Amino acid sequence: MHPVEFQPLHRFKFTLFVPMFHLYTKAMVYKEYLIKNSDDFQADQFPQITEDLEEITRTMAGVAAVDYADMLLSVCKGHGMKAEWENAHPGFAEKISTQSLPVKNLEALFDSCNKNPGFERQFEAYIRMSLKA
Repeated sequence: MHPVEFQPLHRFKFTLFVPMFHLYTKAMVYKEYLIKNSDDFQADQFPQITEDLEEITRTMAGVAAVDYADMLLSVCKGHGMKAEWENAHPGFAEKISTQSLPVKNLEALFDSCNKNPGFERQFEAYIRMSLKA
């Protein structure tokens, strides 16, 4: 509470304590996918993810053959790309930086499952398997 002083017309001085409320506007951020702690990853429940991984595989077919699963996972989990990866694989780095690869759904699912490590591990394994096919 902060004191607020009033100067009335007569000779007494009053101090009134008024609670000051600080209103903070906090934007509600909703996860795109609702992943419960007990959920397991099942690819058939996420057809857009499967389509995106197929598109990534097609797009990366023209880029030098390299196991880019670790790089893609790092980017999709929000960790960015290591400088040595960028230098070693400039073709992939360019595709990611120009947003040529459809990674928004992958990023959203990783963001939604961060409190379910089992789901996240299964999802990672599915990505690795899909990119090797």
